[in-house]
Amino acid sequence: MGRSQATYRVPDVLRPIQILDFVELAGSTLAAAEALHLSQPTVSRHSRRLIHDLGLVSSTGNRDPGALRHGSSACLQLLRQAAQHHRLMAGAWRLGSCPWVEAVLPAFNTVVRNPVQLRHDMSWRILLQAHVLDLVLISGFDLELICPEPLPSDPPITVWGAFALLPVGSSAMGLLCPPTQPDVLHRWSPIAVPTDSLAPGLGAMVRQTQWRCRYAPKSCHAAGSWAKWLEDVQVPVAATAAWAAQLERALNSWYWRPWPKPVQDQVWLVALETVWRSHPQLEELRNQLSGQQQEFDADSESASRKSRGN
Repeated sequence: MGRSQATYRVPDVLRPIQILDFVELAGSTLAAAEALHLSQPTVSRHSRRLIHDLGLVSSTGNRDPGALRHGSSACLQLLRQAAQHHRLMAGAWRLGSCPWVEAVLPAFNTVVRNPVQLRHDMSWRILLQAHVLDLVLISGFDLELICPEPLPSDPPITVWGAFALLPVGSSAMGLLCPPTQPDVLHRWSPIAVPTDSLAPGLGAMVRQTQWRCRYAPKSCHAAGSWAKWLEDVQVPVAATAAWAAQLERALNSWYWRPWPKPVQDQVWLVALETVWRSHPQLEELRNQLSGQQQEFDADSESASRKSRGN
């Protein structure tokens, strides 16, 4: 397996590109500095210099929420491709996701993770095409909203436009409920979900079931912040079995119940097709994720049987 994040070293010549990428991903020089373990003035100085040298124009006002904050140029695109090639050859893959999707999989030791949260449901396409991210884990519910045709879950790879879509695994959909939750959920019952800008497919599923979305604050990212908010609002949360398992660790007496009709969320690994074809070692990551998912599915099914037995 390739180098871990802890041992991967960005060449000095590519360091300003990494800094600008993290400003793009994190949303501010302060957040980027925290992720890179640098001072905020250092990140600000390097990013400003690169923006000036390359003549980039920052997006302001009512911009497309999926657009790059600092714009792009042909030169920056080539520099980012060079930085990406170096990362991938070293096995330090930069993966983007959202926590409720990422929960399907155990922690990675071979992926450059910081920061991983996607800021908008459309941003992953822009970030992949700009070579800011190498790969994305995305919910099948979200893909269904933008793909014109149903996506098969059995072929090893599906080409959709410029992207390679690879099924990683699936997790049963259900509700994680507080102990005071009645057995029957009535029409328009409130169900906790991420904001529509982060998980539009999940919100659409809740509305199709004739429940009402109770949107979590944007500050809810990790399982801990979600659990704290759920303890305050005391409403069921729409969750895969994998995400529920993470939340249950901090929510005493909460219990998971299946969706009214059996539903599976298929998780997809997405990359630019040209990047996937050019770096065969990425198949190793896909195989690793698929194997981990199969192990999780077996453990989840065993726990579910025990829960139903009790």
